[in-house]
Amino acid sequence: MKKTLLISFVLMVAVLTSVLAQVTKTVTGKVTSALDGSPLPGVNVVVKGTTQGVISDVDGKYSIEVPSVGGTLVFSFVGMNTSEVAVGDNATINLAMETDIAQLSEVVVTALGIEREKRSVGYAVTQVGGSQLTNSRETNMVQALAGKVAGVQVMGGGGTPGASSKIILRGNKSFGDNQPLFVIDGIPMDNSTDASNAGDNPYEPTLEQVNYSNRAVDINPNDIESMTVLKGPAAAALYGVRGGNGVIMITTKKGKFGQKTRVDINSSIDFSQVNKLPDLQTTYGQSDGSPQSWGAKNTQAGVNNAEKFFKTGVTTSNDVAITSGTEKNSYRLSVGHLHQDGIIPTTNFSRFTARLTAQSELRKDLTASTTVSFTNSGGRRAQQGSNASGVMLSLLRAPSSFDLLDAYNHPNADGSQNNYWAGYDNTYWSLHHNPFKDNNKRLIGNISLNYTPMDWLKVTYRLGLDNYTDYRRGIYDIGAHNSAEVANGQITENYKRHLEIYSDLIISANKEFTEKIHGSLSLGNNINQRENSDLYSRGRGFSIDNFFNMNNAASFYSSQYDERIRSAAFFYDGNISYNNMLFIGSTGRQEYSSTFGPNRRHFFFASATGSFVFTELEAIKNSNITNFGKLRLSYARSANTPSAYDWIKYPYKQPSFADGYTNGFSLPYLGTNGYGHSNTIGNPDLKPEFTAGPEVGLEVNFLKDRIKADVTYYNQKTTDIILESPASPSSGYTAKLSNAATIVNKGWEISLSGTPVKTKDFDWTIDVNYTRNRNEVTALAKGVSEQELASGFEDARIFAIVGKPYGSIYGTKWQRDSNGKIIVGANGRPLKTTTLYDLGNPYPDFIMGIRNTFTYKDFKLSALLDIHQGGKMWNGTNARLNRFGVSAASASVDRSQMMVVDGVKEDGSKNDIQITPQEYYTYYKGDLGAVEENVQDISWVRLREVSLGYTIRKIKYVQAVDITFTGRNLWLKSNYVGMDPETSLTGAGSNYNGIDWFGMPNTKSYNIALHITL
Repeated sequence: MKKTLLISFVLMVAVLTSVLAQVTKTVTGKVTSALDGSPLPGVNVVVKGTTQGVISDVDGKYSIEVPSVGGTLVFSFVGMNTSEVAVGDNATINLAMETDIAQLSEVVVTALGIEREKRSVGYAVTQVGGSQLTNSRETNMVQALAGKVAGVQVMGGGGTPGASSKIILRGNKSFGDNQPLFVIDGIPMDNSTDASNAGDNPYEPTLEQVNYSNRAVDINPNDIESMTVLKGPAAAALYGVRGGNGVIMITTKKGKFGQKTRVDINSSIDFSQVNKLPDLQTTYGQSDGSPQSWGAKNTQAGVNNAEKFFKTGVTTSNDVAITSGTEKNSYRLSVGHLHQDGIIPTTNFSRFTARLTAQSELRKDLTASTTVSFTNSGGRRAQQGSNASGVMLSLLRAPSSFDLLDAYNHPNADGSQNNYWAGYDNTYWSLHHNPFKDNNKRLIGNISLNYTPMDWLKVTYRLGLDNYTDYRRGIYDIGAHNSAEVANGQITENYKRHLEIYSDLIISANKEFTEKIHGSLSLGNNINQRENSDLYSRGRGFSIDNFFNMNNAASFYSSQYDERIRSAAFFYDGNISYNNMLFIGSTGRQEYSSTFGPNRRHFFFASATGSFVFTELEAIKNSNITNFGKLRLSYARSANTPSAYDWIKYPYKQPSFADGYTNGFSLPYLGTNGYGHSNTIGNPDLKPEFTAGPEVGLEVNFLKDRIKADVTYYNQKTTDIILESPASPSSGYTAKLSNAATIVNKGWEISLSGTPVKTKDFDWTIDVNYTRNRNEVTALAKGVSEQELASGFEDARIFAIVGKPYGSIYGTKWQRDSNGKIIVGANGRPLKTTTLYDLGNPYPDFIMGIRNTFTYKDFKLSALLDIHQGGKMWNGTNARLNRFGVSAASASVDRSQMMVVDGVKEDGSKNDIQITPQEYYTYYKGDLGAVEENVQDISWVRLREVSLGYTIRKIKYVQAVDITFTGRNLWLKSNYVGMDPETSLTGAGSNYNGIDWFGMPNTKSYNIALHITL
């Protein structure tokens, strides 16, 4: 019986096997990316309606059994559109999967590099793609953000090579640095803009010298995959005392496992020109015995020295990147070189970059990754600003009867420089004889280990460093007029060194408690050490011409500064969600820092966030109008740290004296050195500057994402701001450090996008961002209602005033009667006040960016309009040009006729006292008049970018060729007199704006770029 049953079973299996062989067949194929043709490993291939499926291998290949009568294969992969393909009679099915833009946009990088679904984030996060940065063709990635993100204000430092760019998120919050923390691949990177400053210089160095670079210029934009802007305290709270000003998260490009080898070649050339200059007159010549132009009419055609001075700048950029991957390893290697010759002769900037990123799967539960980048940047810069050797100062003041270039080519009989005034350097002479060069070498690297012992548990350890040495060398040749001290020649050498070592240990757990409830928790530790050193050396009095060496100097000076900051923190990030609809999160960070006073060694920072995706409600879940909607709410506290050693109560320093007119002096003096107590008392009880407040937002997408809107309102108060408050003179000190000031920032951020037209071959999209921030200083030190932030000019100053925006312009006004008429003195000149008044806010009422993008087949046209409404600037350049009689306005009148200031006499009668045109443009329209006369509105509308691109596909051996023509700043509308108002004399290294004093002009440029993908 058993034998019979066994035989029957064997026969049955044989029959079933035969039947199954007749009703199934094998289908094979390869899955690739439609974007670049690379194979896609890990794609799920499933027979629809069954559980039968396979996963594609490292080469994107698969093999699956399907019913012989056909059926349908379903292909699914993260970040790709799911595709269904009918089998039919096919034995081979190859598929190129399309990118799912909607899926990709749902994942954002948040603090500490943690990726989260965008729908779960309870605060505003904006992600900018790398292509949006590179398409602008800016050398500086910070400048490339201008006009692109709501809540972000970018201020350029001028159009010179390597010029700095300043970025502020949601307004000024501190009397110290107001720029955000930059983090690249999880590691903080320095973005400082440090001037070279001698220890015996009592003045603000950024008002003269050169336009320095902010250190973000060391990053090659072509290496950036994306940039995430964390604007509020809730977004940045996990960075503790370094997140008070927000965070810019940079993610660089990397290889992928199983990726086919890909080569990207980028090459571009850029031509730049001055976009706007002051209008100068060429009718009247130089006055006798004066640098001014109140002389007789020119007997021959006058020279506009500014128009003939600038040249076309040329920038070339070339880089190559190789990306590849195997089943368990991947890498990306890039090398790039940029060289920029400026619009100002002799000026240039170069940047060499090399970056290697690699990752490896050591085991199924352990992966390792590393990034190493090297940058060598620097160039030759020109003197600027309040500087008798400054390029623009001598150039713009030059009389039209004097040709600067001809004078440079024909020096005086004794060989000294030839110029229209002995107190200034000839612009061309200064360029060739007063060079300033810098050379920065930088290494940024990290290593990361990810261990996943269980599918719900992950351990990450990250160790990184940022290290650079910036060597600077400045020369004032014999005969330079910067100051009396440099007349016999000066050489300076400055070594700046920065080192940061940073580590994170993060343990993350994800758990599905029920089908609808999901939770996650991350616990971590951070350790950080930063070191900065500055060694400055100076030699004066050359013995030999053209020998620029310390050994050639007769006198020497040196100063040195070193600091070390250490911090440690423990933190958590917890989140829970219900039904993929309601999300609640909280973060906390306990921070210990050496910058805190010994009595205040640690502080706690926390955030609470909520997100409600109301389109998951059953009543509107399947709406044909609103396909996505989310409410956000958050409250958080972040901070800015005190400076190193502010907590030392009685610091020592070398005494110095300054009178505002000379260079002053300090110890060592005449061979004698010494130290004394600082005039400012330190504070061992110093706390961080806390920024806290609520943020509420609404995100709504309509008509299957054809229309998107994101609206945010915030109200953030920064308290315990550190400042120098007055001290009782009987104490022996003039000031003391204290946590005293308060600043409030509140405003609206709106981002809108829409696709009015979308067809098979043609798309038209519109993106709009709007920023409105209101800033107010609500408190200073007890009994103090105003405090000067920066000095250097006798008239126009920058103040913090209670009840006013931070950084208000402060200066004299005209004396007026009850009807607002200017009161004129007995000499016919208008009378100005003896006290100073608030004259305006240098920051805008609102900023708006409007981008239109048109795509037709393989053509793409994009234009970005940048609108800056409101804001004031003291136009000191125009005021001085009026006084000197070189402005076009000063020659628009008949100089042989007397003039009358429109106003009233001191007795109230209408003014009829005549004065000369020179007096009119000196004491009324010039810089000897009231400051208010030359405080101007800086509103503008500009065509920030316009680009036209074409993609050529499927060439033999080439995946694609992209050709793009780009223009920047091609059109500008502004009532500001003189240069482009998007300028900053003090650059990104200062904490204020609103001063225009012979800084560098801005540029417009034309660029052609080629991108080849192999």
